[in-house]
Amino acid sequence: LEHEAGHSLVQRALKDSDAAVRARAFREWIRSHQERVLPSLSDQLQSSPARVRRQFYVSAAEFVGDSAIPYLLEGLMDSSVGVRKATIRHLQRLSGGMNLGYDASTDPETDQKAVDRWRTWWDENKDLEPWQRWISATRDSRSANRARAVSQLSRAPAHAAVPALLQRLEDSSPRVRDQAVRVLRDLTLTRQRFDADATLKLREEGVQRWRTWWSLHAGNTVRSWMETALQSDSAKERGRAALSLGRGGDPSAIPNLLPLLEDSS
Repeated sequence: LEHEAGHSLVQRALKDSDAAVRARAFREWIRSHQERVLPSLSDQLQSSPARVRRQFYVSAAEFVGDSAIPYLLEGLMDSSVGVRKATIRHLQRLSGGMNLGYDASTDPETDQKAVDRWRTWWDENKDLEPWQRWISATRDSRSANRARAVSQLSRAPAHAAVPALLQRLEDSSPRVRDQAVRVLRDLTLTRQRFDADATLKLREEGVQRWRTWWSLHAGNTVRSWMETALQSDSAKERGRAALSLGRGGDPSAIPNLLPLLEDSS
């Protein structure tokens, strides 16, 4: 950046009288300096217009991630509906889709309990890795939150995600059960028979098939599951396994993939 009188152009723009210029400066300063500039910028929010406050919360969530959550919690109390809506949207994204009953269109002063629920959630989860928070959320009392958390588990370590997903196959909500089996199939490249809308007896049989499979494969790596899937009778499953191995970018997988050049499909 160009410098003038010892101050960068962006630093000068942080105090510009034009709200649009200040908002862009806030975004650039957070992008460039990450978490360490949040305290000083946060101190300026009270005297900043809504456009600048909104940009602070959005940029903090976008560029800093979980470390921005304490600031987003403060944003839930902002006087502007637009700022509160942007804040809760990014807070829900960082939380894995949690919905704790906060309504941005309602004056937060009259619904302090909703803000307190978010603060309690962070107090209970701030020391956890994101995937650990998702697993915890699969046990939430709200089925919508459980479904969102289950969908996030496709990005969690398989050894931790699969046991949690197996539990959700027995969830009281058909939506959660269906999401759980979809994620299980994506993670394991395995197609054990399970119908989320079937009778209880048939679902129990399906759960038992999945648990039996897991008892045999729990100690294996995802790579080994993929290599097993390459031998599947299902062309679709072989193709999915090949794509997954290829995306891993590991040249040692090439010998496993070469035979598929002569595949019947």
